[in-house]
Amino acid sequence: MKILITGGTTFVSKYSAEYFFAKGNDVTVINRGSRTQVKPYMQYIDNYLVKQ
Repeated sequence: MKILITGGTTFVSKYSAEYFFAKGNDVTVINRGSRTQVKPYMQYIDNYLVKQ
């Protein structure tokens, strides 16, 4: 299953992403700003690059 998580570096979102990845899902994280807490095996989209 493909999972999209917004605000991926907040406390709840970060652990939700790790949980879904551990269950074998493809996880994509959309976040504004720092990527430091996003695991390297997860896809990452910087919200600043998304046209509003």
